[in-house]
Amino acid sequence: MGKRLAAYMLAWFTLIGCGGRSPAASPAFESALFKAAEEYGVTSASASYLSGEGAFYNACCGETAKEDGLFCIGSISKSFVAALALILQQEGSVSLGDPIGKWLPGLDFRNKDTATLGDLLSMRSGIGDYTGDFSSADYFKEYCADELIEMGLSESACLLPGEFCYSNANILIAEKVLEAAAGRDCETLIREKILVPLGLSNTFFASEKASIASRLVRGHSDTLSAQNQDFTDTSTVWSGLACGMYSNASDMAKWGDALINGDLLSQDSKDLLLDFQETGLGSYYGLCIERKKVCGKNVAALTGSVPGYSSTVYIGDGYVLAVLCNRSDFSGKRVSYSDGAAVEILFLGGF
Repeated sequence: MGKRLAAYMLAWFTLIGCGGRSPAASPAFESALFKAAEEYGVTSASASYLSGEGAFYNACCGETAKEDGLFCIGSISKSFVAALALILQQEGSVSLGDPIGKWLPGLDFRNKDTATLGDLLSMRSGIGDYTGDFSSADYFKEYCADELIEMGLSESACLLPGEFCYSNANILIAEKVLEAAAGRDCETLIREKILVPLGLSNTFFASEKASIASRLVRGHSDTLSAQNQDFTDTSTVWSGLACGMYSNASDMAKWGDALINGDLLSQDSKDLLLDFQETGLGSYYGLCIERKKVCGKNVAALTGSVPGYSSTVYIGDGYVLAVLCNRSDFSGKRVSYSDGAAVEILFLGGF
């Protein structure tokens, strides 16, 4: 390796710690992240890798990727709602089979007495998505949850329960169901039942954004009107747990491992979480989690893309890989920078 390239890579990479397990230096992992970021034009990224044998690699790259830097994890936030629902079902507070109307009788939805909590989490409730007609400017506006739910319901006329439709409104309604059943807000419940027990000390809610502002990695998106538009300062409070949480790669690798391989959920709950059904769009979806083919093998995948950030967690056979990037695509090209970078890391690093 030339001195110039070595110096450049040294400037880009910083090893960072994770929980109770210290990261090991891995030139192959670092090099794979560097090459993946360069390939996809990502200026800042963070990645963590856990193996079934106990190996842990962690690296970040980019001028603004700091040791304690945080990224918006987008729709990976939804997986915390699914996990909370399963935990509350284990405790007897609620059932995935409960009709929405049992807990939200005032919801103006024609199928509230047939569509269930499980349908909300599997995106089969027949409720539409409120982001369908969003422009880039809409992400800078402030909304309330009820306003967004109403927008989603207005997109439901042509949908039927059981028909797959990826909808952020589903999660906002699921939040209300869980809060009605448990008598407490979902953020408090997730912190108490998930974040604290798992030691996810670098994972935060959108409502905490002001307090973590100094740790945010600046995020950019390509849109129909501009390239690399800065979205760091957009508010994600209104999106709730649909796509508004923040974290780093080490916490996300720990989360993926705990969700699938740990004892947070019972085996029956894991079976429900991973009951992947065809979407009719060439993909398979469980409860706020996907099944994908990566490097020729099936993996469970948590993914997120919001203006400014993209995030990916792959839970494969014997490994968990988390990649967070400060770039996303909202130009219509449908590029997933974190997915692409994750595949490159697995391929280039030989993991």
